Amino acid sequence: MSRGKAPYMSEPRFKSQQRRQQQKEQTYQDLVAAAFTVFCARGYTNATVEEIAATAGYTKGAVYTHFATKDALFLAVFDRFFADHLGEHAEQSFLQDVAKNRSWYVAITEFVGYAIRNEAVRSELAQRYRQLHATILHHLPPSERAQEIAWVIIALSHGMTLLAYILPTVEMGEHYEELLARLMMGSNAPPTLGDAMQPE
Repeated sequence: MSRGKAPYMSEPRFKSQQRRQQQKEQTYQDLVAAAFTVFCARGYTNATVEEIAATAGYTKGAVYTHFATKDALFLAVFDRFFADHLGEHAEQSFLQDVAKNRSWYVAITEFVGYAIRNEAVRSELAQRYRQLHATILHHLPPSERAQEIAWVIIALSHGMTLLAYILPTVEMGEHYEELLARLMMGSNAPPTLGDAMQPE
């Protein structure tokens, strides 16, 4: 074989490798989808790898082939969910999304509490929040306060998620959306939450 020349691969062998890769990707997608279902139903702490594997129709070994830990699997679901629900992919407002996917946001809140006490997981989650910040920043008009405003939006979203579950009868949707819209427009004097809640 001449130096620098790629090794020859027969067509049957190539197709076999291609099928294996497709099957591997399909297994990954199935596991992420099943994990979302189980995490929503059971929460992060109570969900088990065995239940996720059974829901997907695979063995526990298949889960660990793709994900080293349950934490890694949760973060994969986190990545997939927000890739489908942020920015140009968003089909509804944040509060509408929270209402529709209540169980998932509860699981995220639970996972954040867990990550706070686990340095390795906290580091992984922090990376996701930096990515989330960058995504929001991309949609903000340029300004000296854009970095700060993007973090405020994330903080407000966390707070509103908690309030939506702890105090479900409090009607803050319109005010929150107004506040968020004004922040996204990059107002020179972003309103306070109190401003947004003033009666019309």
